Amino acid sequence: MESNMQDILIATEAQKRGLDRRIGERHYRAYVGPAESYDATASNQFNVLCQSGLREEHAVLDIGCGSLGAGRLLMAFLLPGRYFGIEPERWLVEGGIREELGREFVRMKQPTFDYNAEFNLGVFRRQFDFLLAHSIFAHTPKNVLEKCFAEGRRVLKPDGLFVATFMEGELDYEGDRWIYPDQARYTAEYIDAAAGRAGLLCNFPTWTQPTGQRWFVLHHPDHSPNLGPSPA
Repeated sequence: MESNMQDILIATEAQKRGLDRRIGERHYRAYVGPAESYDATASNQFNVLCQSGLREEHAVLDIGCGSLGAGRLLMAFLLPGRYFGIEPERWLVEGGIREELGREFVRMKQPTFDYNAEFNLGVFRRQFDFLLAHSIFAHTPKNVLEKCFAEGRRVLKPDGLFVATFMEGELDYEGDRWIYPDQARYTAEYIDAAAGRAGLLCNFPTWTQPTGQRWFVLHHPDHSPNLGPSPA
């Protein structure tokens, strides 16, 4: 009897965490990537930003913040009012708040969200110390990627960092649509050239990423960041 109850509890927890769902299914965790690595990808993002110099007083814009996998860690670390998120799928943000954070935590930390799908990063009318775009450019066409780079340059502080991932390939995705859960692949040469067209410089740190994507960092030409080794 006790063993059966334990099995039921384990199964219930697995369902809540979306472990029985495929990537892209309508579950707040499974929709944004492999549910079994939800915590690992979140901590990886947080560690990368901390390794890059994140402090509690900094302002962070989480582009495509999803169900707040990284957002829950960033909000806990940052001072109130310093976390901003853009996410076109509003139900994901609401699911993250309901299942992971709670309304009282959100009231205390005072995050700001916008639900536009146009990569309008200027909607908050301010500049940021960090921009984070995790697993966004693994699904976007070139015109959307380059628009986001250009928008990023306008809202990035002079000493700020635009930290992002892409799925590296031997050829560049030439489609004109967002693809999900399939992936768009790009060469590092294209990412570097796109950064230059936006007036930014690009670095490719040797940081690991749990689902096989590659990290890159954009910054203004007058800024020379010290990115350090791969986070633990």
